[in-house]
Amino acid sequence: MPIAPKHLKFDDGSVTIIGVDCATQSSKVGLALGSMSKGLLTIDKAMKVGKSGSIANVVSSWIRENSTTKTLIAMDSPLGWPIKLGEELIGHTAGSSLSTEAHQMFRRRTDFFIKEQANKQSLDVGADRIARTAHAALRLIDEIKEQVGMSIPLAWNSELRHPISVIEVYPAVTLKSCRLLSATSYKKESNGAREQIVDGLSEFMTLPEADKQSIIDDDDILDAVACVLAGSHFINNESVGPATTEDSALAEKEGWIWARMPR
Repeated sequence: MPIAPKHLKFDDGSVTIIGVDCATQSSKVGLALGSMSKGLLTIDKAMKVGKSGSIANVVSSWIRENSTTKTLIAMDSPLGWPIKLGEELIGHTAGSSLSTEAHQMFRRRTDFFIKEQANKQSLDVGADRIARTAHAALRLIDEIKEQVGMSIPLAWNSELRHPISVIEVYPAVTLKSCRLLSATSYKKESNGAREQIVDGLSEFMTLPEADKQSIIDDDDILDAVACVLAGSHFINNESVGPATTEDSALAEKEGWIWARMPR
């Protein structure tokens, strides 16, 4: 049943954080349920739903189960497209040249900002499979809205003015900011690098013993846990947002990656 906003009474000292490592196929989506209370971060569940499972069903059930707290959904996916891409294509005809340089056309202001500040290049939402991931993420948000009967707007500060809100995050930058990003890729089949990361994460959160091996074995689930950590940085006002009026205006259209920057 939908949650009725007028019946909600929130525990001001706690926040539910749901991490979603997005993908076009549900079997590749990592999910993590976390909570922040009195400054302490706990991961309650970390999982995948499998090929026949519904991501929206799981996330919606987590929201309902924690309806006395506000919920922040932290998604590893672009939630908007570059303004320049739309401007170029709206009047473009086949065979005509393009006046905008490729990076300016396929990357958002936040993508350039992340590269400048964290030396990590987020994927171009205007190109390749990440565009399909973004499409799937936006559809997922819509499905969750339908199931819980409430809007899910973007959050722009830690006040979390709405019962449920969503932000875009970047797990690799979050791990780097905590000095947990390994020199070798943690995406490879060998789980040695992931095991080191999980050991390090234990300094920042309480991890569920039942799911710890799954987090080590599966990089998608690990990324979902990192999404929850990124959400906690946002709530603690540690994430860097748009610094100028121009960047803020662009962020409302293109989206913004909320991340604590490596020091």
